[in-house]
Amino acid sequence: MDKNELNIQLNRIDENDEEALENLSQKVLKEVRTPLEAIIRIWSLPDKNSSAKAAFMIDELGELAIGPLLTVDTSKDVPKQIWRISAIVEAELALRTKIAAHLDKLLDDKTPVPMPDFGPIEEPPPPRRVCDEAYTAMRQLLNVTESREQQFMNIEEFLHLPDKEKDAEISKVRKLKKWTEFLEDAE
Repeated sequence: MDKNELNIQLNRIDENDEEALENLSQKVLKEVRTPLEAIIRIWSLPDKNSSAKAAFMIDELGELAIGPLLTVDTSKDVPKQIWRISAIVEAELALRTKIAAHLDKLLDDKTPVPMPDFGPIEEPPPPRRVCDEAYTAMRQLLNVTESREQQFMNIEEFLHLPDKEKDAEISKVRKLKKWTEFLEDAE
């Protein structure tokens, strides 16, 4: 399916028709996965010539190959098992580096984030800026030592700081690559 056909199909679907959107998503996903899975199958075969060519393609596909590589069974071929582990980790780290670079650029953007109308609530969420959202996303992406609960609590504390203190934290993280534990008992 090319972009024009996809655009036509998207325009035919009502934005509230989740079933139709899910079906179209599954159709696109199948079209994307089928050639990737074929390349992985070829790589896993004993034919060294075809396998080497497929391995080159897998390297070129980067993060797109992670999912299919996670599903292939290479337990009977130790060298392929080791190559597969390396390829998955290298692709994930390359993607993580791209995401972090993108988020780092957004750390300079102090544009306010429009907040939805929550109606009457006890305590409205604090105002946020694009840089605050980038900081919280980067913290989740790069601070792998925190549990989900610790991340949630530290992010909530960060978001409730005054803008000047948030700016100082963002600056510190950029400079030192060290995350502040706002709540020591967040464990």
